[in-house]
Amino acid sequence: MHSTFHSKISFRRDINGLRAWAVLAVLLYHFDFFGLHGGFVGVDIFFVISGYLMTAIIVNENERGNFSIWNFYMARARRILPALFVVLIFLLALGWFWLPTYDYKSLGLQSIFAVNSLSNILFYKSAGYFDSIAEDKWLLHTWSLGIEAQFYILFPIFLTLVNKKWQGSKALTISIFFLFLISFFLNLIISKRDPSAAFYLLPTRIWELAAGGLVFMVIKQYNQLKMRSNKLYWLGWLLIIISFLFIDESFTWPSYWAIAPTLGTCLIILSQKEKCIFTNNSVAQWLGERSYSLYLWHWPFVVALYFANLQHDSAWVYGSVLLCILIAHYSYKLVEIPSRKILSSRSIKSELFIIAFLCLLLSSFAASIKFNNYHWRLADPEIQKVVSVQKQAKPQPKSNSAMDGDIVLLGDSHAAVSGAYLKQVVERHKLTFSTYNQPGCPMIEGVSYTDFGMESKNKNACSSFVQQILKKKQFKTVVIINRLPYYFHGPNEQGKEPYWGLPVVFFEGGPQTNTFSDDYLEKLKARYIDTVCKIKRKSNNVFLTRPIPEVIVHTSNVLMRNRLFKKADDDIKISIYDYYKRNVFIWEMQDEASKRCGVKIVDPTKYLCDQQFCYASKNGYPYYSDNNHLNFL
Repeated sequence: MHSTFHSKISFRRDINGLRAWAVLAVLLYHFDFFGLHGGFVGVDIFFVISGYLMTAIIVNENERGNFSIWNFYMARARRILPALFVVLIFLLALGWFWLPTYDYKSLGLQSIFAVNSLSNILFYKSAGYFDSIAEDKWLLHTWSLGIEAQFYILFPIFLTLVNKKWQGSKALTISIFFLFLISFFLNLIISKRDPSAAFYLLPTRIWELAAGGLVFMVIKQYNQLKMRSNKLYWLGWLLIIISFLFIDESFTWPSYWAIAPTLGTCLIILSQKEKCIFTNNSVAQWLGERSYSLYLWHWPFVVALYFANLQHDSAWVYGSVLLCILIAHYSYKLVEIPSRKILSSRSIKSELFIIAFLCLLLSSFAASIKFNNYHWRLADPEIQKVVSVQKQAKPQPKSNSAMDGDIVLLGDSHAAVSGAYLKQVVERHKLTFSTYNQPGCPMIEGVSYTDFGMESKNKNACSSFVQQILKKKQFKTVVIINRLPYYFHGPNEQGKEPYWGLPVVFFEGGPQTNTFSDDYLEKLKARYIDTVCKIKRKSNNVFLTRPIPEVIVHTSNVLMRNRLFKKADDDIKISIYDYYKRNVFIWEMQDEASKRCGVKIVDPTKYLCDQQFCYASKNGYPYYSDNNHLNFL
């Protein structure tokens, strides 16, 4: 992530010290010290620094006529990959002995993407950076490495092509400026439409890197600006400090908010004040040199604390910070420096072969972890007890589009996982059973797309699914099971009140909004009732199930972690109040459907809840396979 200074560029102590402040901000944010909620902007500072340094290397070497794109790529690879490889090998080895299968397979997938500099794309497709589930991802921090690696690949090509077409510093400056503008306005547009894409993907981040490139070009052409360096310098620090203290996770990022830390970093670099005590002190210089290794190692310590439920234990937190600083020091001394010396002493072909071989080897091992279970790794019988619950999950009955049977089960993945159990019960009474389900699809006519749980990329998959049901002339008995709270209120997320997330349902002619407005909910409710009543007209018996209580953790996974860390098997549960608060609208809607067309209602909370709590596990046994799907065994 944090590019080292090229041998032909003068070492700037102010930039090295600025890197120390950036990595400290990230550490304080992730370890939750001093309420530094804006510490994540340290990554934006690194982006600007990288843009400055990469532009300096490419432009200077192009002017000397000795720029080699392969030399450039290899310099970046030998700077970034060896320390990353060590972190990955350490985590994969440790995970073999400690991580539950679900977590270990996830680490395998993350490692594949990290090795190939695509982590930002993987994490864009999963939960957001600020979600509580982020603490489950051992390599989440490598998203920024992905962005920088992609920038390193494309940017020298861009500058070389510009230089061939229009030679001269002014042409390069104008080209970088247009790149900056395009990316910045793209960032503003996409931040509103798809915040995760704006956060994780290169096109909406290039402007921060390009800003650093513009600073280099300005210094190169107008170095007399240094005369006003004091004012610029302190204004830059003011913007960064404001960002650290007043920006938090509630801000859409980067959007226009990222202007503050980006501009602040640009002004500090532009000022060229190398003797300021802020950056020119032994601690800042020491940390700046080790900032890359410190960034690599700190996040696995954060995740480990969450896995062991020690994130609020001050002694463990302080100890973890000190330990990751110590490891970062040895990573810098024993991995970063020696690997650069060894690799740079070889020919380009030899260096490329070594790096490609190690990437392939690590990717292959990570892939074997992702696509194999290796359940036998964890010999503890108590852990195997929970593993066996996951392994022995009964297969779901095959979805039958004919929908023939005395009892037909309709719905989404909640219906699918219930199917195996219901099939047994129905066949015990000498009746026939069939199921027709589509993951991620509510029983609402006209739904054209949902962005969660859809196995099909066809935007009309949900609409076709419901239409197939409504085309059926007659049913005997129908049971409908849906995860309705998700479709009406969005995902439930740990630590966020109220639980509502972003809407996921867009239907033909209906609202397409980023908030759950009253109008949105009422229209969706009317559609749901109308659809259910149309099905009721085709059958004498239609049963709706009340929503299954959703918890905020992966049940089996948490139980295994508790046993790995010798913790008590506390019941995983939510309060009955939280369940009703999330589902009161759904209950009222189902009651209205019952009054309007006579559908019957089945309430599973009678079996999953008592007067105080709804349970996902009891006495160490998981009732759920994850955080919302029942585990019928």
